[in-house]
Parts: sequence; C-alpha cells; structure tokens
Amino acid sequence: MLEGIVRSVKSGVVGKYNLADFVNADPAQLKLTQIEEEIKKGVQTQLELNKCGIEVVFLGIKKMGLPESVTQAVFERMSSERNVLSSRYQYEGEAEAQKIRASAERKAAEILAEAEARAKEIRAEGEAEAAQILPIFQQNPELAVFLLRLDALQQALKEKATLILDQRTPPFDLLGSFPTNNIPK
Repeated sequence: MLEGIVRSVKSGVVGKYNLADFVNADPAQLKLTQIEEEIKKGVQTQLELNKCGIEVVFLGIKKMGLPESVTQAVFERMSSERNVLSSRYQYEGEAEAQKIRASAERKAAEILAEAEARAKEIRAEGEAEAAQILPIFQQNPELAVFLLRLDALQQALKEKATLILDQRTPPFDLLGSFPTNNIPK
C-alpha cells in the first residue's frame, strides 16, 4: 500500500515538471529539492487520509530512468536537433564562403581593371615616345638598325649563359666589328 501511494503521488508530481528541472547544467535551475518535498507532502497527505499512522521523515529521488521507448524517442529527437543545427551551420558557412569568394572576385576584377588601365597608359606613353623617335630613325636608318641589333644582342646576353654562335649572324656580328687596333696587348 505504501509503495502504491508513493508511486501514484510521484507520477502526479513528476508529470508537472520539465526534464530540465531534474537534469540541468546550471545547478540554479535544478528543482530536485522542491520536487522531493512536494512528493513527500503528497505522500504524507495520502497516508493521513488513509489513517495509516505513518509519518514520512525523509523522501528522496535515488535514481531517474526513462522507459526504453521514451529513451529512444529522446535520442532520435536529439539527433534530429543536431542534424538541424549542423545543416544550419553548414548553410551559414557556405553563405559566408560565397560572400568571401564574391568579395575576392570583385577585388580581383578591380585590380585587373586597374592594371589594364595602367597598361594602356604605358602603351600610350611608349607609342608617343616612339612617335617622337621615328623621324630620327627615318632620317638615319642605319642608326635604327644598329640600335635594334644592339638591343637584340643585349637581350640575348641578359642572362648569365654561355653562348656558342657564329659571329657573322646578326646581331652577334656586332661583336666582331670592333676595331682590334685599340685593344691593348
């Protein structure tokens, strides 16, 4: 009889509370003492109504357990909640990645546009300079040919390299055209 009264009162009291009142990471939110006291009062009231002559001095919750069906449902719900959170974080991460990619692409386009504009300026300056030099080269074509050959030779010898060449082949023929009578012996 006592066991039945305790079970009945316990079921009525426990059903009024949330799981977070029993198990919580924040100790201030736990209501175990309040729940135990409420069960104790309910049991004592039932014992007095039934004139059992028993006084409950202490009543405590020793262990908490859930039926297997409830446990499985709780795990499925937890798994579902985690999947929802995971999906949300993945979506947020992809959205942030897209923002970063778009920003990077925009900056790259700006840099390319700026570089192309600068290249056009440089080409225009070069063409203007070439336009100034062209009349001089038209008056003295040998100078133009000499300077072009000298530039080609300079480009060929730019890197440290050993070249085996025929000094009769332009522009390397310039190497053999220096007067040898000025070379000290």
